[in-house]
Amino acid sequence: MVAQLYAGRERLIAAAVTANRAQADADQAAAHYPEAAQGSDDKSIKTAISEVKIAGAKADRVAGILNDICEHIVEYVGHIAPGVAPPAGPRIDVSGERLVEEAQGAGSRADRFARRFVQKADSSEGK
Repeated sequence: MVAQLYAGRERLIAAAVTANRAQADADQAAAHYPEAAQGSDDKSIKTAISEVKIAGAKADRVAGILNDICEHIVEYVGHIAPGVAPPAGPRIDVSGERLVEEAQGAGSRADRFARRFVQKADSSEGK
């Protein structure tokens, strides 16, 4: 049972890391979108700017909740099996290879978004 709790905890830590990454990506987008929207009265980009800020805040909240759950699991295991609980800090070992893959994926998603945004802007100017 303790092993199952720890395995679940590790998955929750991985999800928290992903949520933190999502928050960082949203914060970065929130910093760049206003510049991209400069001079535009298009409602969709203004909506994107406000929603990306909301998404960043919610991702941060999710990461915090997941970390709280992990701490509660450690406390519970300490209660049912004293001395077995690991340190409360995260123990995720993210390989450099995985970080590179995630960074490349994030970059390509941002590139695709930027291309679509520019194409949409170009097509609306042509009307």
